[in-house]
Amino acid sequence: MHVGFVPSRHADFRRSFPSIPVRGDEGEQEVITKVYGAGVTTDDLLAADEGAGAKVSVRDLLRGGYGKRIAFVTLFWTCSIVPLFAVYAFGPAILSALNIGDDLAHIGAAVITVMFLVGCLVAVALVERMGRRPLIIHSFVWAGLALLALGIFPGASTIVILVLFAAYAVLIGGTQIMQWVYPNELFPTEVRGSAVGLASSLSRIGAAAGTYLVPIALAGIGIGPTMILAGAITLAGAVICIAWAPETRGKTLGEAAALTPASGRRSARRTLSAA
Repeated sequence: MHVGFVPSRHADFRRSFPSIPVRGDEGEQEVITKVYGAGVTTDDLLAADEGAGAKVSVRDLLRGGYGKRIAFVTLFWTCSIVPLFAVYAFGPAILSALNIGDDLAHIGAAVITVMFLVGCLVAVALVERMGRRPLIIHSFVWAGLALLALGIFPGASTIVILVLFAAYAVLIGGTQIMQWVYPNELFPTEVRGSAVGLASSLSRIGAAAGTYLVPIALAGIGIGPTMILAGAITLAGAVICIAWAPETRGKTLGEAAALTPASGRRSARRTLSAA
């Protein structure tokens, strides 16, 4: 399955494209592929339509077997954005603490911001080639090592510090785009909104706490330990992904959301109904 947008209602699909042939007509799959991309089938659209009106509580979601996936998305999301928000929000202050002049610190922060965008673009290009699991694990590992190096060598030269920060900004891009890919692939249509909303809300609590604590940490324990802590949080994301990250490349939405291999969307719906 390719990364892309898949509407939640088959009816919207029909209204938007009234000339599309009805089910069973010749060329139906070709049209669907052109509109939604490879890997999306008529069954996916029909299943999405059937499940769009279903109401599933968070309790049912957890009892239905998706609690582990919510925990995975919440934890990797948190480990990704806590250091990133801190670096992004306090970039000039962090660079100044690393003995870079104020003017150069602001310029460096602007360059690092651009590198965040570059990292996301590179990750988008690699996600289908590498696969979801290898991309997010490598992203966490190498970005975490860049932060650890900044913490271990806070007195390094200006060019080394800027290169390490730029490396972190580019390398963390894989985790950033997976914040959009994984949540939309790991949950069936009928619970996707609730699951993603819950995971996003929980991760933002961690991000807010991290952003609040950065200036306190800089003043209290210094720049070196602060960056080591940021690196440790990032590497913790790698450990979580090694343990829990699934590979969804090449699967339909139904297959990716299913709790058991090759069970498809209908199996996911039966699991939630049983809960």
